[in-house]
Amino acid sequence: MKSINFRILFAIIITLALSSCTGSKIKESAIGKIEEIAICSSNIVYSAVEKNLLDALTVEVSMPVKESVFFTVFVTLDRLHIYKREKNIIFITNINRNDEYSQIINGFLTKEDIEQIKKEGALFFSIFDGFAKGQNIFIIAGVSEEAINKAIAERADAIKKFFMDNTSRSLEMMVYFTGENKRLSREILDKANIKIKAPSDFETAFYDKELNAYAIAALYPFRAVTMMTVSDTNSFSFEWMVNMRNLIGRKHFGGDYIDTQFLKIEKQKISFNGYPALEIKGTYANDEKHYGGPFISYLIKAGNRLVFLDGHIFLPGEKKYFKLMETKTIMNSINLE
Repeated sequence: MKSINFRILFAIIITLALSSCTGSKIKESAIGKIEEIAICSSNIVYSAVEKNLLDALTVEVSMPVKESVFFTVFVTLDRLHIYKREKNIIFITNINRNDEYSQIINGFLTKEDIEQIKKEGALFFSIFDGFAKGQNIFIIAGVSEEAINKAIAERADAIKKFFMDNTSRSLEMMVYFTGENKRLSREILDKANIKIKAPSDFETAFYDKELNAYAIAALYPFRAVTMMTVSDTNSFSFEWMVNMRNLIGRKHFGGDYIDTQFLKIEKQKISFNGYPALEIKGTYANDEKHYGGPFISYLIKAGNRLVFLDGHIFLPGEKKYFKLMETKTIMNSINLE
């Protein structure tokens, strides 16, 4: 690895054996809110990097009102025992400090890690399931507060990306915490020829034989996932997706339609579980019932068929991002083979 002073390099992901964390096998799941990030550091180190770190963790999404994805809590040493099983943790350490908190955090690092940090000035490390299942731990280690602060400022996107990418692990555990509704999964397969894992708290919303579409939904808060297969691969277009979503909304969800008055539809070509796909995001509205909310839809080209997936929620007055991502987690469980 080339030595570049004060440049953050993503270190190889370290999966700590449980013996290095707790001395026994991991049995429990991570706790706390999925949008909360616990920042664990000594007061001296944290005060030196606070502004740049909080800027790095600022992620806003429109649903259609803008909301922050994450919020943070600073964890002093006397509260570490409360927060060490949080879903998301950042440990920040100056490897040259000898205070008690720094010694605890430095204990995560090997001698080789320490030597590499001394060469580079500052490094990032990631640990999954460190103290509990479904946990994401990000370590920022440097030779001084100045080196750490500079590294955070230069590679803020790396910190942001780590938590945005890996909260899906925690979401999957939350969505299927009480298991799968296997009866419902079998019914979807039998009627719509789609193999997907329905969470235990979801039930049938509708089955449309003409469209070969099936929808499942859960209440409190309302979350719905709609799925269908299409034999005509020429329908692989954003225009078809918009029209189909509006058709299903009018027919089965009381007149819902895609609303572009406040938020334009986001469109992009992606890979969905290894298959070429189109993605659209936006908000829906219902003029008759005076409600609306965010949605996310996919059109996947899987061999000689297309698969349309859509997730939407209704959650007035509450943060919506992770609830919408719950529907994405369900959609990601589909078997397209």
